[in-house]
Amino acid sequence: MDDNSPKGSQGEAQSFFPSLKVLCLWDCPNMKSWWRTTKPIDDDSDEDDTTVMGTSTMAFPCLSSLTISNCPFTSMPLYPSLIDDLRLVGTSSRPLKQTMKMNITSSTPSSSTSSLPLSKLKSLTLDNIEGLDTHTLDECLQHLTSLKDLEIWNCKEVDLEGMQWEALKNLSGLEILNIPKLVSLPRGLQHLTNLRVLRLTDLPNLTSLPDEMRCLTSLEYLQITEVPWLEERCREDSGADWHKIAHIPKIRLYNE
Repeated sequence: MDDNSPKGSQGEAQSFFPSLKVLCLWDCPNMKSWWRTTKPIDDDSDEDDTTVMGTSTMAFPCLSSLTISNCPFTSMPLYPSLIDDLRLVGTSSRPLKQTMKMNITSSTPSSSTSSLPLSKLKSLTLDNIEGLDTHTLDECLQHLTSLKDLEIWNCKEVDLEGMQWEALKNLSGLEILNIPKLVSLPRGLQHLTNLRVLRLTDLPNLTSLPDEMRCLTSLEYLQITEVPWLEERCREDSGADWHKIAHIPKIRLYNE
């Protein structure tokens, strides 16, 4: 796509496709920018991501559902108003970070949580995201107070260590898949008091479950697939971690 950079005052968000509600972008491997930029895009730049386009930032004001799959965008209109779902697969973390930083540039001390970017989002999938580490993920989740479903897949630089989970009190479903650096589930999961479904898949270095699993009193279904260290530890009655999960009505262990 070829578009001129928008005109606007510094820090001002400009509307882009103001009536668009659903957007799906698939398999655009050579498309890194939505428009022609005045300077090359450097993925490794430490420049403030909030003003990649220069004097203003473009945003979808009404977009409620967004899917980006195998499109390495580093510059595109932002999406602070998403309500239904956000699915990012095989793409850059940069637009996500830009979107979350919009609250830093536009919010005031009197702003309510509901006005913060993505604070009304219900479902989030992050799959093989370039530039996504634990710190970035933690920052992105802090204002997602309406989130009900979260999937973290194939993120090689994420280990979840030290993350804060208090904001996700409405989360009911969590899936963690192929996170090689994950060696233990974060203790902060105890704050997910409404969590009903937890799926752990292909986690070769996850060696045990934390005692805080017993705090997940709403958990109805636990599925553990291809997590070799947990196969024995979660065995009914005899496993070292069984007492931490015995309260869960349905537990499924698979070693495919």
